[in-house]
Amino acid sequence: MRLVPTLIAASMLSLVAVSAEARPFDPKALARYDHSYVECEAKNADMKGHRDEAWLSLWRIAADERSLERLKKARADAVYKAESQRIVRPAARGASAAPAATVQRQCQGLWAEFQRTKQPRRP
Repeated sequence: MRLVPTLIAASMLSLVAVSAEARPFDPKALARYDHSYVECEAKNADMKGHRDEAWLSLWRIAADERSLERLKKARADAVYKAESQRIVRPAARGASAAPAATVQRQCQGLWAEFQRTKQPRRP
């Protein structure tokens, strides 16, 4: 009789693990991140060319071939494209943007996190 609760617990843990692994590749969140990263690149030249690595470092995922391919697939998703268009529309109409100090702080935080996590960890 103890087997059933154990199986239920194991299946719940596997569902949590799968959903946690899928979060970094959420097309909607990725679209918002990509849009803000472009703004950060414009303010900090060191950030150019490190968009994917910085995103993956936030999730503590190695920037290997498999994870980069998953990002590419997420960017091809219709949800990603719809969210990107939703983000761009207000900017095109001249809607007020976030204060420059807030954006600068977010960019600095992202870049600091990337710099901290990109270094090899000691065993």
